[in-house]
Amino acid sequence: MLRAMGFEQDELITRQAVIFVVRSVQLDYLKPAKFNELLNVSASLSQVKSASLIFEQTITCNEELLNTATIRIACLDSDTMRPKLIPDVLKQALSYE
Repeated sequence: MLRAMGFEQDELITRQAVIFVVRSVQLDYLKPAKFNELLNVSASLSQVKSASLIFEQTITCNEELLNTATIRIACLDSDTMRPKLIPDVLKQALSYE
């Protein structure tokens, strides 16, 4: 999603001194996928917080729900690896998604 909006991770490290990392994942396997099935994976941003993002993800096959996930992404200072506020320019762009 960040790349699609024009924000590359390496540029965020260089220009904003931030890096995004997976903080936690809650995953529910509802039904199995079978070998060679065409799967549809979708993800949407559900929350923009001061120093983290929350995404909701689903995996379906033929419109049947197979998997749901909630992924929390933390914004860290790329030098110290400590939590850091999401830069305003990025936060504003994400709020319009």
